Amino acid sequence: MIFYLESKTENIEILTLIFDGEFTETLLNKLKEIGYEIVVDWSPSRIELYHPGLSYMDIHPLIINEDGNARQADPQGGWYEFEAKWFTTAVFEGRVIPCISAEAQKLFHSGYELREVDKIDNDKTIK
Repeated sequence: MIFYLESKTENIEILTLIFDGEFTETLLNKLKEIGYEIVVDWSPSRIELYHPGLSYMDIHPLIINEDGNARQADPQGGWYEFEAKWFTTAVFEGRVIPCISAEAQKLFHSGYELREVDKIDNDKTIK
């Protein structure tokens, strides 16, 4: 199960993958195989990679429970909790893809000073 969204600033594209953490090693191996390199490693909460010909990729492994709720490691040692209702689908280029709901994106981009990319994500979510 992979959930993703795309963020974009004027000069930088970032693909954010929020996925089942059981596949972290497999995903990292595949990304390295196609030329991505790790540039930020905040394991187990997130890893940012870069490919000079493609883009940045920000991966966030989740522990997904049988009931559909999930959690992600917090860099300070706690957990971020994801309610099952925050996972939804969207149509992108004719394909139905799993993603995070607008409600969840707004919640995740609160409680801290927003970066430019976060402001852009929020603007897209509001529309």
